[in-house]
Amino acid sequence: MQNITSNLIFTNEQVASNYGLTTGLTIAKHLRMHNDEFIENTHYFLVENSFKNKTIKWTLEGVYKLLWIKL
Repeated sequence: MQNITSNLIFTNEQVASNYGLTTGLTIAKHLRMHNDEFIENTHYFLVENSFKNKTIKWTLEGVYKLLWIKL
């Protein structure tokens, strides 16, 4: 298991792995279901690549918030 304090930005897959889930899609689903509880650029932010695809990156505060809403 990754030491969660060694890096302060996490992908859906990293968060899922640390919570014992098999896919990052569960994390993205929780963001959609509880969108009113998360603040963009505080709990998470969206990174856009050159193909205009967006990837969710989580802050440490966002990871704690996910735990608080009971994945």
